[in-house]
Amino acid sequence: MTKMDFSFLALSHSIDMTFKSSTSIDQFLYDFMLLFVKEDDIDCVNHKIKIKILQQNTTELKNRVDTFIDKYKDSNLKVFQLRSYFQKLTEGEYFFIWPGNPLTTEQRIDFYKYLTSLLEGNDYETIKSQMKELFGEIKKVYSISAFDASTKKTIGEQDKSKRVCRFCNNTRTNISFNNIAHAISESLGNKKIILNEECDECNSEFGSASGIESS
Repeated sequence: MTKMDFSFLALSHSIDMTFKSSTSIDQFLYDFMLLFVKEDDIDCVNHKIKIKILQQNTTELKNRVDTFIDKYKDSNLKVFQLRSYFQKLTEGEYFFIWPGNPLTTEQRIDFYKYLTSLLEGNDYETIKSQMKELFGEIKKVYSISAFDASTKKTIGEQDKSKRVCRFCNNTRTNISFNNIAHAISESLGNKKIILNEECDECNSEFGSASGIESS
């Protein structure tokens, strides 16, 4: 194996990581997964290791991560991302580790619900039922995306040559789509949700001294 994807999800911080190399990373992945294995999860008789996807950030885990990084710091496999991630979690904070295929939005939301239930000491099924009652009708007509500091999303046509500005309908004289347009005003704190279908002239007008961005 030369590539493996992992997602780490916590209420305070989540991140998607990809470890890849031009050569085999089997030993690297084996040592990496051992970071999250407890002694009673190792079946030496049957040569099996059980890895629980729900984990807890502890001093012991961070020490193991530091040892792992020291071993592989020259491998160019972005291992320092691990130290940065666990430093951002609070002591004792729960998180999920998910290997392989990227998580869907629904899966991420369910994981966050479960983490919320652990944090608040509430029953997961109760929280799930409450969320369904609150947002069930909304989900029928809207798509819901989970965002954190590591997430960036573009909305609209990816091909610039096919874009039609949703504000002027390409009626302006010089139509171009080179500037970054924020789907939600940047003044409200949004830096991650980018709107493809807003032409540069509309974007400039909205962000001018008399535009809606200032208001």
